[in-house]
Amino acid sequence: MAVAGLSYFFAAPIFSFWIEYALDLVLVIALVLASLILTRLVGSARKQTEAALQAEARARASGKGFGSTRFRRWSEALRRDRAKIQAAIERLFERPKFRPGPPARYSSLKYCG
Repeated sequence: MAVAGLSYFFAAPIFSFWIEYALDLVLVIALVLASLILTRLVGSARKQTEAALQAEARARASGKGFGSTRFRRWSEALRRDRAKIQAAIERLFERPKFRPGPPARYSSLKYCG
C-alpha cells in the first residue's frame, strides 16, 4: 500500500503508477525491502513476547520459578542493591554543604582581623 502511494503521488510522472526514472525505482525497491524487514522483525518480536508470557504463565501455574523462595531472595537482593546504587548516585551528585569559616586545614590557625 505504501509502495503504491509512493509510486502514485511522489514518483514522476505524478498520479500514475508508471515509474519513469531509475532512481525512483531504486527508492521504491528500498521501501519494499525496508517494509519487509521491519514486518519480519516486528513479527519475531511479537512471537518472542508471546512465548515469554506463556513461559511465565506456566511457571506461575506450576509454582516454580517466579513464586519460589529463590526468586524472592534474588529479587529482594536486587532491590537492596538498586537502593544502594541509587543512594550512592545521589550522594555523588548532591551539592556540597556550605561551611562558613576557615577551611578545615587552617582551623588551628587564628586569624587576625
